[in-house]
Amino acid sequence: MEPFAEQQKPSVPWHLWLTAVAACLFFIWCFDLVPRVLTDGLVVVRSGSGAGLRPSAGVESGDWSDISGSAGDLSEQMSAGGQARQSADDQWVGLTEPESFELSEPEAARGADLGSDSDSDSESAADGGVRQASWEVEQSASGAVQRALPAELAAGLRRAREQRQRDEVLESHAELSSLYWKYPEQRQLLTSDLRESARVIFLSAERQFSDPHIVAWGETLESIGREYELPWQYLARLNGVEPRELQAGQSLKVVRGPFGAVVDLSAFTLTVHMHGWYVQEYRIGIGQDGRTPTGRFTVREKLENPTWYNPDGGVVEADDPENPLGEYWLGLGDHIGIHGTTDPKSIGRAASRGCLHLGDADIREVFELLGTGSEVVIRR
Repeated sequence: MEPFAEQQKPSVPWHLWLTAVAACLFFIWCFDLVPRVLTDGLVVVRSGSGAGLRPSAGVESGDWSDISGSAGDLSEQMSAGGQARQSADDQWVGLTEPESFELSEPEAARGADLGSDSDSDSESAADGGVRQASWEVEQSASGAVQRALPAELAAGLRRAREQRQRDEVLESHAELSSLYWKYPEQRQLLTSDLRESARVIFLSAERQFSDPHIVAWGETLESIGREYELPWQYLARLNGVEPRELQAGQSLKVVRGPFGAVVDLSAFTLTVHMHGWYVQEYRIGIGQDGRTPTGRFTVREKLENPTWYNPDGGVVEADDPENPLGEYWLGLGDHIGIHGTTDPKSIGRAASRGCLHLGDADIREVFELLGTGSEVVIRR
């Protein structure tokens, strides 16, 4: 017998190895382990109390570094969001009109901007590396359902938060504004932060982002408003000054207008913006039976305490409690306008003869923001 001879070990049949591998793969598929391993990132939680963002298991609070930044570039017209600012000549740069303002083939246009979740994910993965997505958790009758958010949206949320932590208010707001127009189905994730930064930029004089306007002798709020394409009512409220109290040498916060609005009939919302920068979103009522027309309109007239001329005959005077127009009217032409209402329950419903109506506090704000000549886009 050879002194170093080894005993031959019986070999394991190859078909048993294949069976074991197949069983492991089946186990992983059944228990959905792959997504949990590859997507340890942001979790979006929807519940009856609203939506929010929180890090998933394994991510410390406040740490967003696991969200992939390899998503594709933002759309061309929004791509300068990170460099958004007000230039020395008071021209707002960094954002322009979103593509979603196009009115031809509205459903197709929205689909082109959004795409399906799977399309967005595949494009993001093709742009580079392994995609790490956030997850959206929805509660349904059959239990929790997870859907991956587009990586571009997750990366944009991350950038906006980092910019906000660095006190880069304009850059963060531009980033969120671009996401607001591109992902309308995810706006609930964006509006809270957008409203806060919009308040600082557009609705409060506490902080300046460009040189203020120094009032010259003989100027009025109306003449200053014309210079910056802003309603005088907006300047008065922004700076807390009445027209008769304006004094030469006074410093006023200004932005470069004009404001515009986009109405989404299917969502019952009116969003005021400035060159694509989000300003405020309002809940509205619309015309019944599809009576509200779609298209691009211009504010032709602004009236306080308007008189209502009933198309069926009769006149209801201004300040009459029965006047269905409320206290403010923004005429768009062809007897269509934006106004208040005496029926708050009609907000969020298709109940009017064709006009757009808002609650008392909301219509006052919209009246102050939109001026004669402001564009209003109405789409389904």
